[in-house]
Amino acid sequence: MGTSEDAVRPPGRGLVTGVVRLADGTALMDFVMDPRAVSPVEVRSIAMLTDHLGRYSLSLLPGRYMIRTHGMEGRSEWRGTSPEISVEAGRVTQVDITVAPPSPAH
Repeated sequence: MGTSEDAVRPPGRGLVTGVVRLADGTALMDFVMDPRAVSPVEVRSIAMLTDHLGRYSLSLLPGRYMIRTHGMEGRSEWRGTSPEISVEAGRVTQVDITVAPPSPAH
C-alpha cells in the first residue's frame, strides 16, 4: 500500500518537501517557492505557496536544483535559498529553508 505522498507524486518525478522559517524557528506562511534547475532539466513555471505552518511540497523531474523562496506583500525582500539538492524519481527529499529578513535601513 502506498503512502499519501505517492498520491501526489506523478511517476518519473521526485518530491521535495520542507518548511520555510526564520532563524528563530518561526514558520513563514504564504512564501513563494521557486525551484531553479542547476543541471539541464526543463522546469515549467511553478508557483506554490507555503501553508500556515510554513510547509511546502514540490513535484519535480529528476535533476539538480536550488529552491528559492521569497515573501509577498510587504515581505517581498525577505528571501532564502536552499543548498543545491539532487532530486531522484520516486524519492522524497527534505529541504528546510531559513529566510533572513532584510537589514533595517540606516
